[in-house]
Amino acid sequence: MDARRTEQPTPKRKLDARKQGNRPVSVELTGALMTAMTVTVVWAGAEWFVGIWRCLLEVLWYPAVFTSGAVGIEWLSMGRSVLLRVMICLGVPVFLVGILSGGMQAGCMFSSIRCDVRRVDPAAGFRRLFSMRKGVDLVRITLKAGIVTVWIGRGLFQDSGCVLSLTGQDALRVVPALSVCATGCAFRCVGLFVVFGLIDACIQRRRWIKDLMMTRDEVRRELKDSDGDPDLKARRQELHRIDVNGSLPERVSRSALVIVNPTHYAVALQYDRDKTGAPRIAAKGAFSGAKKIRTLARAHRVPILRHPPLARQLIHLSVDQEIPETLFKAVAELLVFVLRLTENERKMYR
Repeated sequence: MDARRTEQPTPKRKLDARKQGNRPVSVELTGALMTAMTVTVVWAGAEWFVGIWRCLLEVLWYPAVFTSGAVGIEWLSMGRSVLLRVMICLGVPVFLVGILSGGMQAGCMFSSIRCDVRRVDPAAGFRRLFSMRKGVDLVRITLKAGIVTVWIGRGLFQDSGCVLSLTGQDALRVVPALSVCATGCAFRCVGLFVVFGLIDACIQRRRWIKDLMMTRDEVRRELKDSDGDPDLKARRQELHRIDVNGSLPERVSRSALVIVNPTHYAVALQYDRDKTGAPRIAAKGAFSGAKKIRTLARAHRVPILRHPPLARQLIHLSVDQEIPETLFKAVAELLVFVLRLTENERKMYR
């Protein structure tokens, strides 16, 4: 029995894995998209956020806030209202992006929450900690940290002139200028994070597919459980085609010869010399079906020739299908041999 997992996972196996909560979700991509939405919202409402920042600075510099109780309560109430609006403006879009990102990666499917004790097994967790996969992840994290550091340093170096020019300026003027520099740096970092997230999503899906790889025996068992035995199903389809296109005795009686393997397979070939078409498969069968075709061939005096290699190739063709060019020579030799047989010689091939 071949226990190697060389077969791609079937749709049923993928669906079962999703139902059990095993889904290819990239946390990095979701976090990058949520960060991108946060930066976008802040950039779109920059004037509003800068106005709030100025308002807070004025409150901190207003002495009555700390000396008068009534004024302090009023400012605290206003600050609470402003904070609530900021949380709604930022939180709702970011939350929706996180939900949509996870749904698009894992599929919109809900499953019940299950407690898997194996996930909290200390021994298994310790083994995973020193696995090859964790080593690869550590190398990836190190490379990403280095790239992000260089990227941010490059952006800060480009904006250093603007930052130095703000030395000695009033705080209310410094904030808008710094926000422009910070927004540019933030967008550059977010773009880099999104690229890292897309790469991680591809890696996670590849790992998910690799973990779900199946052996050939597992694929066969799944096919039998879902659609029945493939051999029986193919046999039923073949019998259905024969019933639709004509009865088996009639097809065998109109055949020029029957090629056998000698007992496993039997293929009846039909050929009309008056037509220019290639020989066609009139009927075919395996095991009991082959035995029936041989019986009908003897009853209708159709020659039966033993040619195992050719029979094994013809059995894979469909009924009424012309033989391929690669088999023309072998079939032609048999047809010429049969056509030259006398009536007495034909009895030897039944």
